[in-house]
Amino acid sequence: ALQREFVTQHENGSRSAHLLLQGVRCAACAWLIDSAMTAIPGVRSINVDPVTTRAELTWDPAVVHLSELLAQLARLGYTPCPYTEDDADRVAIEERRASLKRLIVAGLGMMQVGSFAVAMYAGAFQNMEADIREFLRLISLMVATPVVFYAGWPFFVRAWKSVRERALGMDVPVSLAIGFAYAASVWNTFIGSGEVYFDSATMFVFFLSGARYLEMMGRHRALSMTGSMARHLPGTATRIVDGQAEEVGVMELQPGDRLLVQPGKALPADGLLISAEARLDESVLTGESTPIRKFAGDPVVAGSLNLTQAAEMAVQRVGAETVMAQIGRLVTD
Repeated sequence: ALQREFVTQHENGSRSAHLLLQGVRCAACAWLIDSAMTAIPGVRSINVDPVTTRAELTWDPAVVHLSELLAQLARLGYTPCPYTEDDADRVAIEERRASLKRLIVAGLGMMQVGSFAVAMYAGAFQNMEADIREFLRLISLMVATPVVFYAGWPFFVRAWKSVRERALGMDVPVSLAIGFAYAASVWNTFIGSGEVYFDSATMFVFFLSGARYLEMMGRHRALSMTGSMARHLPGTATRIVDGQAEEVGVMELQPGDRLLVQPGKALPADGLLISAEARLDESVLTGESTPIRKFAGDPVVAGSLNLTQAAEMAVQRVGAETVMAQIGRLVTD
């Protein structure tokens, strides 16, 4: 039932799943996913858009199960979610909150460590006492540590997963730069000689986190635009079974179900009109604001607004098979 929301069945027996991948940052991520997934028997293709992090996975269900493919994506470090509007919005909110927390920690830490660094740079020309210098180094270490290991943690995680898959992505050199700068500074702090680079490490984390946060916001806007049509679909429908009306989720609908659509409500699926007559507003699909008169047996499409009186319809296509879903995919392409 859930797969009908994001999986399309093809005439040749293969299926396509429309997914949202968490953790995709660049074209190198898309290359890694393509290389690893197409090597699996049964996978026909996988197309990843690194801008919107959407992916279309096509596979042969007789050879490999979708659950196995999703598990492999997760092992690569890219958590897959079904691409439905609710999931996309939820993932975007969670990603924004986590990224904003890390960015705030990085910004506050960078400013504080930077102020200590200015004092140490000035003290180098003014014969600062050794005790004060060591104190500033220790304080810088205390402030820089959460910046590196909390705000910078996503860099290290993705770098490790890239190395494990024998593919060097952008996060590998980033993590090496941050890690070596921090490690050298910690070593020099405890031996009491040499230079420290806590300011450089925290500044690197902050500016990279800030750039990726802006990139993420642009990606979410793009996702919102490409998926805006599906927001016109209702989440529930009134199904008639043995003369009784029951409220069910749209994902539970099956071809052949009989639905009752109240005035002012949108049609939840594609199908045929059963009622003698209905007036439908199809402007969300056609842009035509004039209501369309439909008669018994006429095809009706999901997203159309029922205007005048309650109407009955028979379901033919639901979820990813509806006309609106197909238009949404064309917009994305």
